[in-house]
Amino acid sequence: MLIDIKNLGLQDYQTTFQIQNQLREERSKGTIKDTLLLLEHTKVVTVGVRSQEEDFLIPPKDLEKKGFQIHQV
Repeated sequence: MLIDIKNLGLQDYQTTFQIQNQLREERSKGTIKDTLLLLEHTKVVTVGVRSQEEDFLIPPKDLEKKGFQIHQV
């Protein structure tokens, strides 16, 4: 089994999420083969839909001041 390997380097979370969704759609249609993405995310915190601000050890505003992006997944 051969796969494509893509080295994306440093990427923000949202951009990479969009790339993954596009690749998933193409793979499910059979237009591309399996793909392995190699990358490093910029500073990011992902939280679930039920997360609340009090769940954070560091307030979200402080994280954002330090350059972190916060994404709900």
